[in-house]
Amino acid sequence: MRFLIILLLLLNALALAAIRGGLGDTAARGEAERLTAQLAPERIRLAGDAVAQPATNGGDTEAAPRTAVPATDGLPPAEEAGLAAAADDEPADDEPVAGSDAAGNSAPPPPACLAWVELGEEEAARLADRLREQGVEPVRHADSRIEAWWVRIPPAHDRSAAEQRQRRLHAQGIRDTFIVQEAGPSQFAISLGVFKTERRAHRLRDQLYAKGIGDAAIEPRPKTVYRIEARLPPAAGSAAGSTIESAADGFEPHRRSCDALPPHTD
Repeated sequence: MRFLIILLLLLNALALAAIRGGLGDTAARGEAERLTAQLAPERIRLAGDAVAQPATNGGDTEAAPRTAVPATDGLPPAEEAGLAAAADDEPADDEPVAGSDAAGNSAPPPPACLAWVELGEEEAARLADRLREQGVEPVRHADSRIEAWWVRIPPAHDRSAAEQRQRRLHAQGIRDTFIVQEAGPSQFAISLGVFKTERRAHRLRDQLYAKGIGDAAIEPRPKTVYRIEARLPPAAGSAAGSTIESAADGFEPHRRSCDALPPHTD
């Protein structure tokens, strides 16, 4: 028991000495001492902030104002040079743009042109009248070509002579004949056949010659076709094109672009 009492007294004495500082400068400091020991907290800056510049009024400091960073910062030198070159390549405001005149207006487009081909005489006249009614002056071209080859006996003086000659042909075995009745240079001629090729027409004539019909002749049958063109002025626009289309209603199978056709020489 005496030993425990002595031990407690020794422990109390050590605790008192520690509280009073008798065991060294290990006691906790006061609040004022802790504030004094801090390292200038106002100088602390996050990474990336501008470096604080020292002030001249009593030692206080403040952060320097940030400056704008150029848009090319962080790019390699080659890319920065490329941006500068691209800026130099931009045309100046006073340089004319291709396809425009000096005043800056776009060049007018060429006039539109539509054509209707392979028209008969009556069809061409009807289409031309429709276009004129819409305020468009048509241009008409005629093209004559050989459509067929006609084997015939030349015209007789009158109908009676033609019928007499027809009877003689029938007696010679030539039955496929007829007398032309329409007025004109071929009236009272005796038709023996119409062919698409000249070769077949010559074959029939040679057969007739062999039968003693020496006055049989070959006559080319020409056909005249017409081409109507309607050219629009540059400022006409799509409305004028629609107007022409309505005027040419029913002629769609004959419609072509003028640019797709060979130039006419008549």
